[in-house]
Amino acid sequence: KTGVAAFIGLGNFALILFNDGYFSPRTDFNPFTHTWSLGVEEQFYILFPLIFFSWLNYKKSEGLKGAVVGGLLPVLLLLSLLCSYHQTSARPDAAFYLLPARFWELAAGAFLFQLHTQQRLLSGSKLSTQLYLSTGTALITTGFIYSNKQSFPFPWAFLPVLGTVGLIAGLRNSIDDKVM
Repeated sequence: KTGVAAFIGLGNFALILFNDGYFSPRTDFNPFTHTWSLGVEEQFYILFPLIFFSWLNYKKSEGLKGAVVGGLLPVLLLLSLLCSYHQTSARPDAAFYLLPARFWELAAGAFLFQLHTQQRLLSGSKLSTQLYLSTGTALITTGFIYSNKQSFPFPWAFLPVLGTVGLIAGLRNSIDDKVM
């Protein structure tokens, strides 16, 4: 059942309906357990182009339209983070498997791109580039060392996601320094 659902991008839903959680012993016998993340990604990439297309086309619009389009991704990111916070304790399987509690993780990179296009989080110095890189690495490492599967995705996905954003920002700045 999970394999058929994974074929159409819904493996994460099947795992919630037919299993007792990602970390339960039954999932060891399901060769399609890993497809939950593919389902979340596919669902994100169905929704995200609509958000991104709106942002690209209307980000410079005056008034309410520009404000709504400019704030849509950060607001959805924040709402997803709040959903992750709530669902991790209230409905751990939903928090782990479903897009509402995972959207923020994928949207973080897109939000970084938006910030970069507005010339934010770009550094002009090697020191700030090194700070991004070392802080990002430290956050990812801390997330791996101290994460607790009962508190996942929130708060323990927060550190690796923030660390990855830091690494990407640092690497982009590093590339810019070499190009210039």
